[in-house]
Amino acid sequence: MSDFAFMAKTLLRPHCLDRLLGTLREQYPDAPVWIADDSPEPYPEIAEKHGPVQVVHHGAEPTKQDVIKTVYATFPYDVGIGTCYNWMIDRIPEPYIVLLDDDFAFTDETRVERFIPFLRSGAFDLVGGDVYNVSKRIYQGFCGHFTSPGTRVLNHSTIHLRKVPRGRVTGPVSVEVTMNFFMAKTEVLRDVRWDPDLKVCRHEDFFLRFSGYRPRAPREPGYKAAFWRGVIVNHENRRPIEARDQQHDYNYHRRGRFQTYRNMFVRKYGFEFV
Repeated sequence: MSDFAFMAKTLLRPHCLDRLLGTLREQYPDAPVWIADDSPEPYPEIAEKHGPVQVVHHGAEPTKQDVIKTVYATFPYDVGIGTCYNWMIDRIPEPYIVLLDDDFAFTDETRVERFIPFLRSGAFDLVGGDVYNVSKRIYQGFCGHFTSPGTRVLNHSTIHLRKVPRGRVTGPVSVEVTMNFFMAKTEVLRDVRWDPDLKVCRHEDFFLRFSGYRPRAPREPGYKAAFWRGVIVNHENRRPIEARDQQHDYNYHRRGRFQTYRNMFVRKYGFEFV
């Protein structure tokens, strides 16, 4: 059995998934990959372009077949990331899971096995890598320490975050939140899990609870996370012209209901806005 498996959730972005799987398989042709798709019309044929695929429908259980390296699970329309992530982590047998967005692309610097020594040593339970935004030509910096939960105060967009100064990071540095590209212990992810009701702010919610913060309750001892620049993945969300209608639909899911789910997140923790 492999030490780690990849998992990603996709919605209305077949062109992104095609690029992700194509670049991933160049680096890891035999690694287990789990894809969850809650699009109105799932597209397992995209995964089939990149090797044998076992397609399962929500509620069904994947079978153990060593020849099949990719599991493609379809879900009811728009059930959300939390439901999809939780279903996958409950079934992935490998001790470590690498979380990916479907609009990532692997390069020669995406060597995720470099994360493993930090997890095996017990120093950390999750290690996040670096994400390079190809379109903007910048490294994304959403990683660091929360500054709001103790006072229950948010600004108008999200929780305050004291970001890690990337330029001074040479080894793994302890953080409370990383970007959506990390390797973590499977047993830890099963303990923390994702809130299936939150389709926005679920990333902040996950890392708040991962770090020991509790909704409307005192903080408890949490798990240990780190950020490390030693593993890099590209973020490429360009769409072909023929996918513009899908872009409109995707934007609705990603941004169109932001206020509704953010308010749900705020009520969950009892935050106040400033």
